[in-house]
Amino acid sequence: MRFSSILLTISVFLFSACASEKIFPDVFNTPKSGAFPLMQNGTAASIWTDEKDYPVVGICAGFLADDIERVGQVRPVLSTAESLDSITGRNVVIAGTIGHSALVDSLIGTGKIDVSGIEGKWESFIVKTVSNPFPGTDKAFVIAGSDRRGTAFGLTSLCEAI
Repeated sequence: MRFSSILLTISVFLFSACASEKIFPDVFNTPKSGAFPLMQNGTAASIWTDEKDYPVVGICAGFLADDIERVGQVRPVLSTAESLDSITGRNVVIAGTIGHSALVDSLIGTGKIDVSGIEGKWESFIVKTVSNPFPGTDKAFVIAGSDRRGTAFGLTSLCEAI
């Protein structure tokens, strides 16, 4: 089955979860107002991680790319960057671990995301859509984990929702 667009409706609120909770983002195959366009018009949002983050983050980002390709027949570009300045794309997914991802830490430092609800917790994550997170990017869908397992759970929760 091919869907022309997969959208996440998370831009309205901050989504956080602990690993023990089964909470998933909503995924739709038709456009929704305010939603993040994970795939639209035959183009998938690129997925970015920090190469200095834990290896499991890159592995799970690959799982997400695999699932997007399985559903939409288009593989997202999977890339690493050491800073937000290196990221390109109108709509991007950024995944990382607090304190181990310069990408996530930069978004925290500029006030684009608030991780106070998960800092210091085990196996927790937030997801948030950020409009105009940096020049040249319209929207970023951010998955930030309190630790490496939290980031992995955030990425695989999105995989499961898809």
